Amino acid sequence: MISKDENMVEKKSTKAKFTRGQRVTKQIEESKPLCNGKLSDGKACPKTVEVGKTFCRWHDPEDETWREVYARLKKATPEKRTDIVLGLIEDHPEHKLVLPEHDGQKANLKRINLSLGTLLKKKVQFGVEKPSWLTTYSRANLKDANLTGADLTGAYLAGADLQNAHLEQVNLSHASLWNANLSNAYLCSANIENADLGSATLKGTIFNVANLQGVDVHLADFTESNLSDAKLQGVDLSSAGSLSKIYISRAWLDRTRMRREQLNGEIGEEKDGNYSDAKQGYLALKQNFDDLGDYEASSWAYRRERVMEKLEARDIGRAALKKRERRLPKLPWDGVVHMERNLKQALTGYSKYVSDTLIEWLCDYGENGWKVICWMAALLFVVEPLFLSLLGGFGWDYYLAQEYYGLSSPLGKFLYSYWLHILYSLGGLGTANFSGLQPANVAVKLASNLFSLINIFLVGLFGFVAGNRIRRS
Repeated sequence: MISKDENMVEKKSTKAKFTRGQRVTKQIEESKPLCNGKLSDGKACPKTVEVGKTFCRWHDPEDETWREVYARLKKATPEKRTDIVLGLIEDHPEHKLVLPEHDGQKANLKRINLSLGTLLKKKVQFGVEKPSWLTTYSRANLKDANLTGADLTGAYLAGADLQNAHLEQVNLSHASLWNANLSNAYLCSANIENADLGSATLKGTIFNVANLQGVDVHLADFTESNLSDAKLQGVDLSSAGSLSKIYISRAWLDRTRMRREQLNGEIGEEKDGNYSDAKQGYLALKQNFDDLGDYEASSWAYRRERVMEKLEARDIGRAALKKRERRLPKLPWDGVVHMERNLKQALTGYSKYVSDTLIEWLCDYGENGWKVICWMAALLFVVEPLFLSLLGGFGWDYYLAQEYYGLSSPLGKFLYSYWLHILYSLGGLGTANFSGLQPANVAVKLASNLFSLINIFLVGLFGFVAGNRIRRS
């Protein structure tokens, strides 16, 4: 067995060899010409090149060494991949992590460990005082890279390009992704707890089943992001730049702060015509807004939920009326079974669609008292007087007729007659008729009673809507 002292001597010897190797390499490098490439800040590249060459591997557009690197990453173990990546960062003239897609080939970084704790261990292992990869690998280019299952706990990836990257089940807790580009990245089942996503671009990013609790999303752009089944309890999304067209069905919302205006009128499921999931999304939003005390937003989400339910019923009716084909395996004929229309299901779907549409027009699902008032006004002041006049009108007594014909102006006569009709309509809501008019025939009597029932129903409906609004406020 190797003693403790012998082990320490061996480590010191390794570090000394590493230091001597660095000095020798530096002397050799100083005798070579410099690369003609430019850094991102416009300064000259400090890397040296072989005699006869113009650019280093990092600035040569015809460089093919990346193929060998990607092949090594593909075959390597997760631990070895970490060493390869850290070596690449150390070798880069700006100490950046640059592993984008090349000719359809993607860097395989599955289960790589670039967490802060691992980097500190690597520092001791390599015997390097201040390795470049220990403090930062910001502005990394990992576009389309496969980082499935990677451990990036506490990683500093500010300004990194992670477009279309595969980050399934990755651990990004406490990581800094400030101003990073994660457009269309896959973060399914990822742990992003307490990470910094400030000013990040998250357009079309998929966060299914991801944990975003405690995340900072100040000015982040979540346009069309998929947050279905994501854990968002307590997250402050009100500071995000945009939540337009997000997918949020079955998301875990519990006092998740957001503003209705950020949603830009609809969620992603509605945009796609997936009304079943859209209904679930608006239900989650309604409950969340209700918990936050934002009753106006809760009312809006409830109305959108009912609209989605109506449209879902319409689609069910449409599908039931279509003849369908179902393919069955191992049949002597063509394997296709023709299924007939389901008329009962179609009738159920369309009847719900029609009834919900009428309720929406009438009172906006019990949330809009002004609609009820408008319907009452239209019936009392327009529809009922006109309709009863067309059916035969009323009989006038001697005194009303004498007063009517005593008016000289045609407009005055019209307004007097119209006022009597209004008095008759209002009398139908109670037990007294102060207009002095009598129905001219049975049809007028029947229509009058019908209008009275409708008006009484609307008065009761208005009371319900008003009470509902008062309770919420």
